[in-house]
Amino acid sequence: MKLVLRISILLLFAFNTANAQHDHSSHDHNAGSEHSHKTEPPHGGEIKDLGKYHLEIVFDVAASTEKMSVYVLKSNLKSIDSKNFKGIISLKYKNGTEENYELINNNSDKLFCDIKDVVNGFNAIIKISIKEKEYSCTYNYKGMK
Repeated sequence: MKLVLRISILLLFAFNTANAQHDHSSHDHNAGSEHSHKTEPPHGGEIKDLGKYHLEIVFDVAASTEKMSVYVLKSNLKSIDSKNFKGIISLKYKNGTEENYELINNNSDKLFCDIKDVVNGFNAIIKISIKEKEYSCTYNYKGMK
């Protein structure tokens, strides 16, 4: 009986030690939550959830053209060929000025536009048409001031 008790204690100790060494920083183990790991945005941008899709917004103030690039991604953050997608961006700057940009489709994996004023902050509404259905999200740029 003592042998069975010792083996049980050793197994319990071994299990707890192995479980404690598992890194929990990248996911959640709450009851009812799905065991998933975080994935980094593939282009280093900001991810916006559109339900079935995601948008990755990359805003590069130093770029000479294509300052804002928008990538349409699957739910697993893999790129989708966006050659048939259309989009517009409506900006409202902090000073009240408003601008609209059509997203240019370069028949590859992204849509883009060249925003003129990168110094002042703005709020943007991005609308993308995918398979004749419109999706939208908001994006906030704080500006360089």
